[in-house]
Amino acid sequence: MQNLITPRAALLADVPAAERTSREDMITVANSYFESIEHGNGELAPFAEDCERHENGGQTTHNATPVAWPVPMGSPEDDHAMAVIGTLTCTAQVDSGNLSFITRLWPRRLGLVDEQKGLVYAFPMFQHRGAVKDIRIKGVPGVDVVHMNGGTSNLQAGEIFKIRGGKIHEIEAMGVGLPYGTKSGWE
Repeated sequence: MQNLITPRAALLADVPAAERTSREDMITVANSYFESIEHGNGELAPFAEDCERHENGGQTTHNATPVAWPVPMGSPEDDHAMAVIGTLTCTAQVDSGNLSFITRLWPRRLGLVDEQKGLVYAFPMFQHRGAVKDIRIKGVPGVDVVHMNGGTSNLQAGEIFKIRGGKIHEIEAMGVGLPYGTKSGWE
């Protein structure tokens, strides 16, 4: 929780006028992030090379060295694997397959768009089909598999995207686990 006390400076900064993206395009960019996860293809979203994702206050991409994942995976081997995966760029991490346990991101409520700050706030429901015991990892030297110990579930998330020049530079995600099939309240 200490990492959530002070907002990240990049999220508070105005985007220079020349790098602003239209509201419609910002919504498309945010939706492309969810599509990239559902399809396991990082090229579906316009991730900037410096894109950083934080989850519940912990940095989960683009770490200079491996650091502990915000959620323990259940074994030292899997914790280490996720720490290594946390050094990848946003694109490479999606391409690795580590998010393949996510079945669908729906509904996706994109409620607020601020062109001046370059922010889109989304409220997606992550649906996890369960019955995934092993995730095969692609393109990460020394990491072939991550063992999963979760079952079916939903995760209601709040995500903030910082979009500059049509690319995602920052992602701040917060979420809470819920029973599978839980409704978001906006259906």
